[in-house]
Amino acid sequence: MLKAFDKASTVKEAKVIFETLNEGLSTKPEAIARPKGSASKATGVITEAKKPIIESNDVYNRMRKLAGLI
Repeated sequence: MLKAFDKASTVKEAKVIFETLNEGLSTKPEAIARPKGSASKATGVITEAKKPIIESNDVYNRMRKLAGLI
């Protein structure tokens, strides 16, 4: 932006450059209409708390006993 002012040889040219830049900066960009994809939608709702799946086997029970959980 400053280079544009440096190139101006008269006050009138500098005023025109200022007005042009000021109009460009003061206008707000329009909102871009974007389609809502899967990132903004819920993929699934858990209705009830699910219990963890634990397979009971001898090694698992032994580790629980060694840890003092049973």
